[in-house]
Amino acid sequence: MAGLVGSQDYWIVGSRFYFEPNLSGTTTRSGEMIDLGTVDTISPQIATNIAELKDAESGVIRLVDQGLVSIDETYSITVKNFNFRNLQILFAGKPQAETQAANITPASITLSSEELSRTPSGNSGSIIKPTGGYLLVQLRDSNGNPLRNFTTSSTLTATANIGIGGASAGLTKDTHWTWWDAPKGIIRIINLPAGSGGYAGMTVTGGVITAYPTAGFTITFSAGTGLGYSGNRVIYPQSATLSDLTGNAHIYWTRNNGQDVSARTFACQIQPAGSSLTTDDYSSWTLTVTALATGSSTEIAGRYTNIKWNNTTTGDNLGLLPNGNPAYNENYDGAGGGTTGTNWDKNPNDFDVGGTLGGGKAV
Repeated sequence: MAGLVGSQDYWIVGSRFYFEPNLSGTTTRSGEMIDLGTVDTISPQIATNIAELKDAESGVIRLVDQGLVSIDETYSITVKNFNFRNLQILFAGKPQAETQAANITPASITLSSEELSRTPSGNSGSIIKPTGGYLLVQLRDSNGNPLRNFTTSSTLTATANIGIGGASAGLTKDTHWTWWDAPKGIIRIINLPAGSGGYAGMTVTGGVITAYPTAGFTITFSAGTGLGYSGNRVIYPQSATLSDLTGNAHIYWTRNNGQDVSARTFACQIQPAGSSLTTDDYSSWTLTVTALATGSSTEIAGRYTNIKWNNTTTGDNLGLLPNGNPAYNENYDGAGGGTTGTNWDKNPNDFDVGGTLGGGKAV
């Protein structure tokens, strides 16, 4: 039997995707490598646009020549990881700092007779009145932002008064109110104290308010004890621009239990494409990654690199040492400096696109 010409490489392959975004509104890379976590196997989609020259002189249209007009390289990536950073990409938003003091005073809440007559009832998203007849109140600050991160041991000092100018009376925890969902800052109103003259028209049956004061009432808070927090906890969807979703893509196809790796690195733009939330399988979300031209005369659309690891069993480089055969593989030293070495640390400069560091290549 005649021998096969050329080399054969059969793939059973897994994938990993890293995104290195540009600094907001710029073309400068941020240096942050976002690992999108568990993803389905990633396959490139290559679309070419061909111009054709045809001749109809003989009465039959014949193809004379073809010319390549464009090549579009895209990837549809299915992600299983719903962490905060990934959700920022999915909702095309920007992370924003949110701060809440450990001890904060919630804003007062006023319920009119009209609002209390509805079933269910609402007050700018703050009040929910389920069919069961009790009130759930979302605590908010003076700017209307929800207050979070309380515990069931957190305390509130509050008073309620009926109507306009009505007398006020204190609210006692577990008598007049209780925590419904402390981490979300939601309390349940159980009862109202009998203020001066009581609350006209209010009826309590079985510990639940079944008829509310006809004049409505106001709850005023004078102190609250919560856990407090600060940091990037809020995403404002659709606040990102296209430049915020532009950067470098690093796709790894891994074979032979991680010993053989192919890396596709390119400038890219990300477009979120939706999500699939389900109860009978792991939920997922998808994004489309489009390869962009780099402006480099040599790396027109980034690079594709073969990497092979030795299965070392000692030291900090456990399982991560380069093969040491530069005639066959690309070797990386983790510093982006272009010399062969054994200190591999997944530095993004080792896979620089269109830059001056040369990708740490040693041949």
